[in-house]
Amino acid sequence: MRIRLQLPAIVALLVFLNAAHAQQTPKPAIAFETAAIHPSHVTPECSSIPPPGSSHFDGTCLTLRLLLQIAFKPEYPDSIEGSQHALDSHYDVRASLPDGVTWNYESLRPLMQQLLIERFHLTYHFGTRSVSGYEITTDKNGTRLTPVSPDSVEQGKKAGELTQNFFAPGHIQARGIDADGLAGMLSLAARVPVVNHTGLTGLYNMDLRYAPDDAASSDLPSFPTAIKEQLGLNLKPAKVPVKTIVIDHVDEVPIPN
Repeated sequence: MRIRLQLPAIVALLVFLNAAHAQQTPKPAIAFETAAIHPSHVTPECSSIPPPGSSHFDGTCLTLRLLLQIAFKPEYPDSIEGSQHALDSHYDVRASLPDGVTWNYESLRPLMQQLLIERFHLTYHFGTRSVSGYEITTDKNGTRLTPVSPDSVEQGKKAGELTQNFFAPGHIQARGIDADGLAGMLSLAARVPVVNHTGLTGLYNMDLRYAPDDAASSDLPSFPTAIKEQLGLNLKPAKVPVKTIVIDHVDEVPIPN
């Protein structure tokens, strides 16, 4: 079943998948068996992306920025720098993996990198810049996170199974996640980078419920208050260093086949 999402939701999904606790990774293929990429005919809500776990990647109306996010796992969606016109151009991607090989976002990464280099003549380099974000620290009264044993953490999911780690406006749930992963999930709600300065080690369960910013009225606490009261952590504004991907060159019209 194809997941059809508007582009901001797809971006949030990718950030979450990168932040959530690591799952089993299929052995990566060396290259796509076949791949075709073409400029899209853009229509409202045209963007769609397939779920992991199959031997095909058929994406529709995906921006070059999103393809780069899949390929390079940036720390934050806005950390890709280059021509906005090129980055906001849309493409359809139809690719297949060798028989018996399935993909998730980890195993897809090197394949997508190769595809972009070959078909778009992509060249790039890495840099850093500071952006406004947050840091999380432990509260003076201690944390309220629930520690769990690594042995109790489920290490993989079959295609189509629901994950125990998810983000929705007003609710974040995590099972068996470390402090860096927790910070990554909080960044989805904050919509800016959140870095881990807790010093915590180990794995934790977390349930966070808060009033979304667009809620007209709610009995739930604000996002920072909920983090303090429910997790025993403090959310503090900070300048956050972000690793950037600087696009030196990319063709706007790719080699199609």
